[in-house]
Amino acid sequence: MVSSLQKEVLAKDEQVQQLKQEVNQLKSENKEKDHQLEALSSKCSVLKEALKKENAQKEHQEAQEKELKLCRSKIQDMERETKRLKEELRKSTTEQGVISKTLREKSKVEEKLQEDSRRKLLQLQEMGNRESLIKVNLERAVGQLEHFRSQVIKATYGRAQPFLGAPVTDQQVIDKIAQVTEDSISLQQRKWSQQKETQLSNSRQEIAENIEKLTMSLDSCQACMKTACCSKDLEKEVALLRCLQVSPPVSGLQKVALDIVHLSQSWLEDTERLLGDVGIQLSSSDKGLSLYLKYLLEHYKKVTSQTQELQIKISSSQETQKSLLQEALQEHLAEKEKLNEERLQQEEKLRTRVKQLINEKAALEERITQEKNRAREALEEEQRRVQELEKRLAHQKKALEESFVQEKRRVKEALEEEQRRVRELENRLTCQKEVLESNVSHEKRKAKEAIETEKRRVQDLENHLTQQKEISESSIAHEKQKAKEAIEKERRRAQDLENRLTQQQEVRAPGTPAEPPGKPGLGRQPSGLCLCGSLAVGH
Repeated sequence: MVSSLQKEVLAKDEQVQQLKQEVNQLKSENKEKDHQLEALSSKCSVLKEALKKENAQKEHQEAQEKELKLCRSKIQDMERETKRLKEELRKSTTEQGVISKTLREKSKVEEKLQEDSRRKLLQLQEMGNRESLIKVNLERAVGQLEHFRSQVIKATYGRAQPFLGAPVTDQQVIDKIAQVTEDSISLQQRKWSQQKETQLSNSRQEIAENIEKLTMSLDSCQACMKTACCSKDLEKEVALLRCLQVSPPVSGLQKVALDIVHLSQSWLEDTERLLGDVGIQLSSSDKGLSLYLKYLLEHYKKVTSQTQELQIKISSSQETQKSLLQEALQEHLAEKEKLNEERLQQEEKLRTRVKQLINEKAALEERITQEKNRAREALEEEQRRVQELEKRLAHQKKALEESFVQEKRRVKEALEEEQRRVRELENRLTCQKEVLESNVSHEKRKAKEAIETEKRRVQDLENHLTQQKEISESSIAHEKQKAKEAIEKERRRAQDLENRLTQQQEVRAPGTPAEPPGKPGLGRQPSGLCLCGSLAVGH
């Protein structure tokens, strides 16, 4: 369809160009006729020169007077014929103007049709885009309806819950919105009435001030018109009137006054131009329409006298001119008949074309209506789909709630099982703690027994040393060194045992209270003190 419309538009453009070419041809023919008339006028001038020569010959004056009477009658006839020809020329020019107007109107109609076709194409594209957007928006609308409803409830009722224990219905929300809208409308009406009263008072003051300004400027214009003035003076008054800034009710009066003053100014300008074209030079003191009209009357009298003289001279040349004019008229009439026939044909073609375009427009409108109906059907189908989706969503919500309840039950059972497992693990941990505590206590006992055996050995050594001191002092020194080494070894062993005990307590039983590290040392201190005392006694 678009390609066919474009082809038709191109064909119409070609037809319009052809019509423009024909109009240009008619204009060129009219110019040629004007050239012919100029040639005739040149011939008339030549004849005038011949008449001057004939006037020198006074022998045939009587015969020429009779001929002059006849020529005057013929001149009158020729003048009438020239007037008719001028009227016909004017008619032809008016017809050409009408044809040009019709061509312009047709071109405008074609442009409008092109714009309509482009708009229809854009509408079709927009319909396709709208269908896709409608599909996307329908998919989004399902999720946004509940969100919108909650926002509306918050906007109408605020953060506070309107009905505790019961959900808000759509009718309640609509009633609340209606109350809010009525309150806002009443407030707007009050504001509008106050603004209107203030505007009326301000507008009245402005109108009064503008009327005063306009009266002052019109009074100055009247004073200028009463005195003898030229077009420049009126131009200044018109400029002052235009510069007035007036509000709309008074601007209409300003425009009417401007039109009246502009008419008088145009009359003065036209008269001044006529006087300039005629060759009358005006001084700076010569002003006013009355003086201009007097000068024109004097010039008209001079021109009439000159024309009378020229008519007497041209009477002899009118016969030749009449024959030439008749031939030109016949040719012009034939050409005019051809042009009228061509114009009628073109008008018929254009009428048929306009009818075709109207039919095509009706067909396009029918297609658009069909496409609109299709779009409505698609919208109805989409609405049905939305309803089906809502039903499916409700069904899915129910299924999800049921599955959620089942999952809750499963989770509860799993939690109970986990709690049982935790309890069993706690029991196991308590048993393990008891076993570890028993092991630690057993190891502590062993360590205490080992310390006691060491103490006994130290005491035995002390007794043995006391016995051997009496034997020899040299052997005592040797024994002292051995005793010191043995004491250091025992201390190291005791420290190792204490470190092992602390490590076992930290690793195996972190919850059990650790034995203070100072107790084994306290057990060793008496032995060390005894050794020191024995050594002092030996010395």
